[in-house]
Amino acid sequence: MRKSRAQDRYRSSCNKTRATRPQAHPGLHLVALFKLAKGLVSGSTAIALAALGLQPIRDLIANIGALLHFDPQQSAMVRALASITPETVHMAAMAIGVYGALRFALFWALWQVKAWASWFGAIAATIYLPFCSYAVWRSPG
Repeated sequence: MRKSRAQDRYRSSCNKTRATRPQAHPGLHLVALFKLAKGLVSGSTAIALAALGLQPIRDLIANIGALLHFDPQQSAMVRALASITPETVHMAAMAIGVYGALRFALFWALWQVKAWASWFGAIAATIYLPFCSYAVWRSPG
């Protein structure tokens, strides 16, 4: 029995998955642009942290404390200022840079409508699990 042209066209259109047709995902480019914005902000922040160094961060925290009228000798600001070292600034810049690189990769995958983009997004989201678990463990209430 011979198949009709309509059946052939139907089957060929069914073989095209939604992942290969950008018009099937109307909001996908909007989500990709949001990921790009997050990548740009985090990349800029990482570069600024690495370039500016320690003192501007300490000055910023001290100014925020003065603006909020915190006691500079007996507040959380003292602990925050003491915990900021060159090593922690570099570690923060590196972590934020990795976060930005992940956001750029996710932007590209979403913009190109890659099928693996959803898996990449889910795996990238698991980065937060150790930090969330630690926070719950430290203060369960």
